[in-house]
Amino acid sequence: SLLIPIINFQVETAVLRWMLEAKDSAERGKIFTNAILFITLNSFVSGIVYVIVTYYYPFKNSNMILLMAISQVYYPIILQTVRGLKDNILYVKTGVIFSVLVLLLNVTLIGFFNLKLGGVIRSNVVATIITTIYAIGKRNLLRLLSLKYVDKQLIAKFVAFCLPLVPNSISWWAITGANTYLILLYMGV
Repeated sequence: SLLIPIINFQVETAVLRWMLEAKDSAERGKIFTNAILFITLNSFVSGIVYVIVTYYYPFKNSNMILLMAISQVYYPIILQTVRGLKDNILYVKTGVIFSVLVLLLNVTLIGFFNLKLGGVIRSNVVATIITTIYAIGKRNLLRLLSLKYVDKQLIAKFVAFCLPLVPNSISWWAITGANTYLILLYMGV
């Protein structure tokens, strides 16, 4: 959760902002293509760093955590694209499907297969991938992708717009984490 805002630079916020103002399909394609390109490059670099770090400091479920991080980088971009295209029904459906999948998979993997933390991680990965593919397919978002839309200036605008949002997101993560420990400290489990 801490690394996701650093990897994706909160570009989903820029996607929503620019998509809502887009006037035609070409403009939407440009926004979507550049957002996907940006997070793909960031995910690739982050993935290499992660693999190097886990090579020297291995830990349990490291491969699944990498998959979870990558899937959770793309998921909000897809959702905000759907929202920017003003398809609120699909946006809500995707959230509901995600929640139901996580619940069912958690019950199955933890309750029946006793996978514990590994089950939670797998549930999130599978639910995120399935709902991302569902949203992409339902809105046919792949039609928006094209190399002719690559625009370094737009990516720079995305970064300038989103850079202040990264520390904000990290602060929210810290506050949420601190609240959890304060509640545990004063009220117990």
